[in-house]
Amino acid sequence: MTPLQLRFGVDVGGTRLKFAAVRQGRVIGRHVEPTPRTGVAALVKALADGCGALADAVGAAPTSIGLGVAGVLSHDGARVLQSPNMPWLDDAPLSALLATAMAVPVRAENDANCIGWGEARAGAGEGARRLACLALGTGLGGALVLDGWLVRGGRGRGAELGHLIVQADGPACGCGGRGCAEQFASQTGIARMAAETGWRPGIGLGPAALVPALLDAARDGDAIAAGITDRVGVVLGTLGARLDALFGLDRLIIAGGLCAGLDLFAPSATRAAAALSSLPLPPLVAASLGGDSGPVGAAMLFDAPTTAKA
Repeated sequence: MTPLQLRFGVDVGGTRLKFAAVRQGRVIGRHVEPTPRTGVAALVKALADGCGALADAVGAAPTSIGLGVAGVLSHDGARVLQSPNMPWLDDAPLSALLATAMAVPVRAENDANCIGWGEARAGAGEGARRLACLALGTGLGGALVLDGWLVRGGRGRGAELGHLIVQADGPACGCGGRGCAEQFASQTGIARMAAETGWRPGIGLGPAALVPALLDAARDGDAIAAGITDRVGVVLGTLGARLDALFGLDRLIIAGGLCAGLDLFAPSATRAAAALSSLPLPPLVAASLGGDSGPVGAAMLFDAPTTAKA
């Protein structure tokens, strides 16, 4: 990336569109817009308006725009195949529509891949050759960056690490499977386990509010809360050991809202990995870009190789 390149990245899929202006891997400006829910045209307009507002704020127009979209995208990112949170976006050529509106190149990618790519290029993954990133939020997204390549799968899928099965007879998952890692190591998974164990402070709290309260309780010695955080750690350790066996990782990054609980998860993760493998768990580190991981990774998509490796 040269000093003249100003790249915008946008996190698309939550209740808010989060924009970042990135120059040489550093965020120099941010902007937020509500996510419209009325169709593709409204979303493209909101994206263009947000990019315009950000350009005014930083005093320069972008040379490219990257989009991190919650959903399944075609291998080249040209088309959104399926977006569970925005079903009206299914089959939309979102990047081409925004490129026409803004008259600059636009590239789109799955939002978890953007988080992993951002951390690999400008965050906690700098210097690592082979890493996995687990984005623990409402669900569990994943990304693999191997020898400088952001791994993209065929058929619009790839690095769906949250849907690796960790308990064959476990709870049903929205993907149609059972016992997926996402059903334990996520906000919704923790909320489910809190309800099943009768953790009283969790009554009446939604997942986003419940998780910080449960983490605090575990640190204060609450046995039920500590049991839940141990279970999350076991799942992370199990995933880490399996991914390391497949890919020979030298770093495992925990991103998303749950990375605040990494101190609680790490001991049981280490024990679980030791029970599965004679090799130690790859270094388990928290994402360093915080809420900027996704937009930064999206902005830097034009640095991601796109030829060959699936």
